[in-house]
Amino acid sequence: MARDVTKLQELEMDALKEMGNIGAGNAATALSQMLGSAVSITVPAVRIVPVEKVADLLGGPEAVVAAVYMKVFGDCASKILVLLSEASIYPLLNLLLRQVQAVPEGLAPREQSALKELGNILGGAYLNALSKFLGLQFILSVPALAVDMMSCVTTEMAVEVAEKNRYAIFIETRFSGSGEPITGYFFMIPEPGALDTLLDALMRASGLDPQP
Repeated sequence: MARDVTKLQELEMDALKEMGNIGAGNAATALSQMLGSAVSITVPAVRIVPVEKVADLLGGPEAVVAAVYMKVFGDCASKILVLLSEASIYPLLNLLLRQVQAVPEGLAPREQSALKELGNILGGAYLNALSKFLGLQFILSVPALAVDMMSCVTTEMAVEVAEKNRYAIFIETRFSGSGEPITGYFFMIPEPGALDTLLDALMRASGLDPQP
């Protein structure tokens, strides 16, 4: 029987938040080295949300977003989405590339590459933190990018809910360099059954007995 993730113990949620903070620290270090200037990444919130509520967190199904999508193979098969609101896309690109301006034609190839690399760095950093703490193996796919309405992104990225009781691990992520902080959203969406594997490993790592 699947775990009731709405009743996670406080220690489990604290451990998830700590994994988010460690992943953010790793990602900030990697980005700072890549850019040659300091970048900080903080994690104001970590929680588990129903997959069908993901679109609501970014303004609803018609909100335009940039979405970096990756598959995770290994002990906890999952999908990862790194989402940026339309208002955050160019401020973040300015942080990554300097002097980027919005154009009617959309994102240039180097801008697309920068967002994919950002997703790859964030995904790898968070998964490495989970792997070291939980003793699980994760293998990350090559990132794909879409800039579209949330409803189109979820359809194209095949993350619409087909089963009941599917949840995503939601990590709010704030970037800051020389300008104002920019908020992004990191979602890890385990395949059916994989969330139980992840949470059982989390309980063992936290000194708790996994649920039967």
